[in-house]
Amino acid sequence: MIDSVLRCGLSDADRLLKDLRNMHREIAPFGQWDEETCVNFLEDSLSNHIVLKRVKGDELLGHMMLRIESHWYTKEKALYEYYVYVPPQHRRTRTAFDLYKVAKATAKVLGLPFFYGTFRNPKAQFEKVNKFLKRQGGELTGVQYFIGVEE
Repeated sequence: MIDSVLRCGLSDADRLLKDLRNMHREIAPFGQWDEETCVNFLEDSLSNHIVLKRVKGDELLGHMMLRIESHWYTKEKALYEYYVYVPPQHRRTRTAFDLYKVAKATAKVLGLPFFYGTFRNPKAQFEKVNKFLKRQGGELTGVQYFIGVEE
């Protein structure tokens, strides 16, 4: 069976929401899950932005949300990765690599810079994730800190 990276539609919402719930439990650094907020954000993203999925047949291997936006100080647009999630059973399958490959190609076609990074639970393995993100060809442009994380 051939793996594919495709653009998601509204019909994918339930499967994506299931993954988002799992991602929140696994890596969210703070805040409780709010179903209404997440459903609205996902529906807006599917309707007005770019959500990619990697599938093998009917199986969802992972997905990535992209939005075209501007930093607060400019009107110039860029492609931003809001998140990428690959469930544990599909990690080490090149799923994240293929999603980033398509995202970078999308940014190139759009003529936009591509911003991506990580924001996760402080207990996560940042070095492993950082190494992966560097291999995607990006240049480190910042770091995030959070005060108030409960252990």
